[in-house]
Amino acid sequence: MLNGKRLRITAALCLLAALGGCFKDVSYDTSYVLKPLLQSASGSDVEALEGTLAYAFAADTSEWEVTSYEDALAGIITSRRDPSLKDNAPMATAEPYEAEGTRGWLTMRITRLSALVVAVNPELRLYGYRQQGFGENMPRLYSTVVFRPWKQSYDESKSWFMRNDFYTPPLEAQYIIEPYVETTEGATPEQLTALKAYAYAVDTTDWKVATYDDATLGIITSKYDEEETKRNPMATASRDSGTGNFTMTVSGTPLMVIVADTRNRRYAYSRQDIDLSGGPYSARLTFRPWRTDSVYVEDGWRFVNNYDPEAEPENGTTLKTRQR
Repeated sequence: MLNGKRLRITAALCLLAALGGCFKDVSYDTSYVLKPLLQSASGSDVEALEGTLAYAFAADTSEWEVTSYEDALAGIITSRRDPSLKDNAPMATAEPYEAEGTRGWLTMRITRLSALVVAVNPELRLYGYRQQGFGENMPRLYSTVVFRPWKQSYDESKSWFMRNDFYTPPLEAQYIIEPYVETTEGATPEQLTALKAYAYAVDTTDWKVATYDDATLGIITSKYDEEETKRNPMATASRDSGTGNFTMTVSGTPLMVIVADTRNRRYAYSRQDIDLSGGPYSARLTFRPWRTDSVYVEDGWRFVNNYDPEAEPENGTTLKTRQR
């Protein structure tokens, strides 16, 4: 009898515990942290971006949109069904997010299951908007928006609708590398075919190629911080089977051009200033593997062998190209 009573008490306690789970507090109160980034050119690395503004609306992108840069800047969304209907009262306006190691981050408090978020950068005159969902009892949510001034308006799958109302096609020029190798001192230079070449829209005053392996991969390193690198060149050269030269299309200036002689394990790089409205442009360089000095400068190119890649001469590395 006693055992039966104990069983009934135990069952009752289990039922109360289960019911207690049904009445668990559920809320939507999230600190939304937005990290704006900039990709200044196609293929370039992204970097922190300051000066961005952001808003959140109690709306859905299926029914609302941002129709102009001016509206994005003012915090205004427009009804898709009735363009005369505007909403200029965001439920939240972002403030700077203060935390060590952050730059340009924003935060705002969202108390809904879902919100329409708008981000606009006044300096770039770019904006984007998206539908952002929030989970139950979620204290903080981090999100990223990447501004790409080189790109036309586009939609990212299940993410941002990015708009560039002031897009203009970039100026581009064809850049031709004429590579040669002088195998022994005084020998007639031969055309070099085992080669890799890349270009960045940066200045050699600030950037260098640290090693031969980096040169073959198109990696450059900051002269001020060895930990800071760029790994996505603006352009990669390909060999023209007709002429044997290497060509690439560039859209920035000044240029840092990197050339690696993969047969003799040498590399060279240089700053090159060109007029993008002209072209095509070409530059000739000759590798001399018979030379024993680890680093030397010739015709504006900084040549480095594979034995002492970190040596740096005092000479400049500005190359004057010729227009064809």
